[in-house]
Amino acid sequence: MTIKKTAQLVNKDILEDRLGFKQHSRSIIFLKANTLIFSPSAQNQYNWFDVRKPNLDFYLNTPSLKGFLIIRFFDAFLVAELDDFIKRMMPNDKFVFTKSIGPHWKFRIRKNGRSYSIYNQQNSAIFYPIKEYSANELEKLLQ
Repeated sequence: MTIKKTAQLVNKDILEDRLGFKQHSRSIIFLKANTLIFSPSAQNQYNWFDVRKPNLDFYLNTPSLKGFLIIRFFDAFLVAELDDFIKRMMPNDKFVFTKSIGPHWKFRIRKNGRSYSIYNQQNSAIFYPIKEYSANELEKLLQ
């Protein structure tokens, strides 16, 4: 199994087996009832992850869904409400375009002691504080 494939599997079992979410295709999208999760896995030395525009479009075109960003950051779960994160961190004019994956937003996670924040790599002046959750706390949040 490749390193990338292994990284994508980190804590995926918690989302699927314990919390009952189903992965949409091979994307970062997980669905259950009227809840949608963007759950990228950040398992790299640079602490980065990205969100592709087709994933954003899928969420925005399904307005009845409650959305969360749950980053699987090594053994931690970093959680934010998706609407607020999109509004503050994913401006239409601050994305990256590559031939291989198209338009997407690139983010980095910063850890300072016990707190975390995220910044958009295209505009590193804007930080977004994000809270760490345990699997038990996630279970309560997503019931």
